[in-house]
Amino acid sequence: MRLIKILKDNVAPAVVKRKEGKLGAFPDDVVVDYEVISQHIFDIHDCKSDGSIVCDRNSADRAATYINGTSSAPYNLLFIKYDEFINQFRKSPNEDWSKDLKRADYIVCVSDNNDYFIIHELSVGNIKSKGHDAKSQFIGTLNFLMKIPEIKEYIYGCTTKKCIVSARGCDDIKPSPRGIAAGFSRPYKIIPNPCEYKIPSLNKLGFTVWQGNIINIA
Repeated sequence: MRLIKILKDNVAPAVVKRKEGKLGAFPDDVVVDYEVISQHIFDIHDCKSDGSIVCDRNSADRAATYINGTSSAPYNLLFIKYDEFINQFRKSPNEDWSKDLKRADYIVCVSDNNDYFIIHELSVGNIKSKGHDAKSQFIGTLNFLMKIPEIKEYIYGCTTKKCIVSARGCDDIKPSPRGIAAGFSRPYKIIPNPCEYKIPSLNKLGFTVWQGNIINIA
């Protein structure tokens, strides 16, 4: 997959270069941890604790729900654990090639086309209080990536570009197993979840910015 190759071949060297003069070459092979998810409707959480992106619908850690295409034709969604990708460059407090580098939780795109490029930040608590922290993560992540020609070209080639912040427990939607798609589509049309807000520096890059926990990949 092209984006995985760009992260390994171009983004990783750019991370290391920031501190290479002081710390020298990065000693390990670079890993891009990712998962392709092809389910129509699924829930996600911050995967640090168990390594899994998808979580149970009743999980206390559930932070967002993806409605992915249609039940008969879901997309192959590529979830890149961007936070973990950047974190691998920290070997110790004194040996940290990633120091001061902002990192959102996930980069999400469609694995076999350029329809979507999503930067997804997950948090805990009231979603309305997360805007400032998410803004810092989004701007920091994109400011760094957009300095790297190969991934900048990839991002600009994507049709839909979004930054999304979700928070654990920020909705009360609990659909039953039967009729699950209808249970999600109705509130999605009625209430503003997700809700768009403006960050001019990101909007100028072609990104819309959203807060909420329903992500509709149409």
